[in-house]
Amino acid sequence: MMDGKPIFDEITGDQSGAAVFIRQGQGFYERGEWQPALDCLERALAVCHTDPRTDRRLEARTLNLLGGLYYYRAGRQSETAGCYRQALEISRELGDRAGEAKALFNLAGIYQAEGRYPEAKELLDWLVALDRELDSPDLHSHLIVLGAVRKRLKRLGLVESNHHWGDEN
Repeated sequence: MMDGKPIFDEITGDQSGAAVFIRQGQGFYERGEWQPALDCLERALAVCHTDPRTDRRLEARTLNLLGGLYYYRAGRQSETAGCYRQALEISRELGDRAGEAKALFNLAGIYQAEGRYPEAKELLDWLVALDRELDSPDLHSHLIVLGAVRKRLKRLGLVESNHHWGDEN
């Protein structure tokens, strides 16, 4: 459980090679064995790219997981945003709104960490709109993050001062 819930909640019954590698990677992750976890997830991604039977939602999920490991555990920050952008693209192609929300949040977090606040705000605006559309339980926490980004932009003189916490514009 890399983000608090089993990877296969939304993708039931997937017994593909990619799913097996993800399960193995998950076990390594839970034991704090970062490099073997990365190896398994990278192998899962390779299977996703070569086996046409693999559910593309699994590919997007793998990219989101890899992005997090690259950023927080492997010192490979330069690869993180690319993983999240690919996950976002796949989720949008599939109409997977929950996957899209996850990728938007992850990518916005990277932009925020890099000081790219205008880009982070744009993604968070999309995310909040999506949360409202989906009646997401994450809306409140995403509004808090958006509010923090807006405050930072205001302090940097990059947005108008009439923005209020929770606004979408």
